[in-house]
Amino acid sequence: MKWPFFAKREMQPDDADMDGNDRAHFTELIVAGMQATAEGSTASPADLAVVGTAFRAWSTALTVAAISPSASVAAQVLTPNVRAYIAGQLLLTGNAVLALESGMDGLTAVPVYAVADGGSHDPASWLYTVTFSGPSTSTSQRRRGSDLLHFRLETTPYAPWRGVSPLVRAGLDARFLAHITKALGEVANTPHGFFFSDGAFEDEATLASVIAAYRTARGRAIAMTRSVSGQQQQHQFTQFGGHAVKLDTGLNSRLDHATNQIAAAAGIHPSMLSAAATGTTIREAWRQLAVHLQGIGERLADEIAFKLDERVAFDFGRLAGNALRERAQSYRQLIAAGMDRDAAARVCGFGS
Repeated sequence: MKWPFFAKREMQPDDADMDGNDRAHFTELIVAGMQATAEGSTASPADLAVVGTAFRAWSTALTVAAISPSASVAAQVLTPNVRAYIAGQLLLTGNAVLALESGMDGLTAVPVYAVADGGSHDPASWLYTVTFSGPSTSTSQRRRGSDLLHFRLETTPYAPWRGVSPLVRAGLDARFLAHITKALGEVANTPHGFFFSDGAFEDEATLASVIAAYRTARGRAIAMTRSVSGQQQQHQFTQFGGHAVKLDTGLNSRLDHATNQIAAAAGIHPSMLSAAATGTTIREAWRQLAVHLQGIGERLADEIAFKLDERVAFDFGRLAGNALRERAQSYRQLIAAGMDRDAAARVCGFGS
């Protein structure tokens, strides 16, 4: 069985004349996003830079997470590369499926594309169509759920076999930012640059050459300096096209808000998006991400217990880095609040 590939048609800029005011209004940016959707070239939140940041953070976090006991089957098959794959797929799609394969090297976990398309409400009865892909081959098989590790997030009562991405949970904010960012990106592919002019044209041929240069301009300066008289006007250097657009304060604020909301949906503190953040702030952001991912680790452990019949734990304490002073202070505060010493040690990254 072969799965169809769906091509995403990209918008093509037309060659119609436009001036710098054509896209200067916020409403026209919205219309551009709506038009992209109507033409079938919808923008994907997965293409946003903030999602790339979250993708890298999740992959790094799950890669460095410790799985205990270290001698467990899960610790052996979930190699660092596999864990990075799991993290990225969970963020982007809410699902990460691994086929359990036995070979000369023992049990391995192979990343696959799989769809649960059979069975009842009981997860033990689920049947999957699984696709194994390679550089030159792609094969599909029917597999029982017991032969797969299917990690999933945010399932719903009407589709418990399918996870939901945090990007979907980001809702309108993710779609808004994706469409507006794509619309602005399309502007960058329209004619833009600078006019260097004395305001005079000698003939129609000169004007036609300027228009032709305008239509193919991508950041270049276009000179219009030919004059029919010796009394030339003062030369002007004027920016034209989409790059001359000045986004108003309200739109910039809305874009920043949407970015932060998407990051929050992925457990990413805004400081991780800022180059100006200090070391202490960054460490706290990683600590907060560790707390967020600890809950996801519990879900991973639950699937492992169901499929591999072993109880494991994911420890994200290494994300705290070397902030020993802060961790030691937190440990003392937890003990003073009455928490068990072993539990406090685990929370602060000192225990396993």
